Amino acid sequence: TYLRSHNYDVLYIDNADRNDYAETVIYDRVGKIKQAELLGDLLGTDNVFTRKKSESYVDITVILGKDIKRKLKEIR
Repeated sequence: TYLRSHNYDVLYIDNADRNDYAETVIYDRVGKIKQAELLGDLLGTDNVFTRKKSESYVDITVILGKDIKRKLKEIR
């Protein structure tokens, strides 16, 4: 996959809480905002936020928005 080809481990894939996200959003779950911002650069989004979760087993959560197809075409 695209993320794996850039050395990101994809641990889990699931549907978001809703399906009307207009833009892709990235959440830093463990206080490593720089890593989340680098992933944001890779996916072409500035929507990067810290939203820590206690006992999170992932560092970063990505919610793909309706903009992702266009963004991936632009950055490839």
